[in-house]
Amino acid sequence: MQIQNDTITALQQQIDALKDRQEALEKENEHLKYLSETTVAALKQKGIVITVEGEMVTIEDALGGRSSIRRATRQTPIVKKTETQ
Repeated sequence: MQIQNDTITALQQQIDALKDRQEALEKENEHLKYLSETTVAALKQKGIVITVEGEMVTIEDALGGRSSIRRATRQTPIVKKTETQ
């Protein structure tokens, strides 16, 4: 019975840690969203319009100049697990 209680306690601690991490990531995401929106608005006031569609970013200036760039997608490194016996 003690092993079961210890397991439940450990799992609850993991759940609590994941909830805390999720909350922190949500706050960070909101902050980054705010920064992005503020930057886009500030540039728009200066006559520069930025449009993001998927991986494509287009920048237009007040003189009609336009440039586009395709953002590189992030590659998550593959981590191989090795078992030790």
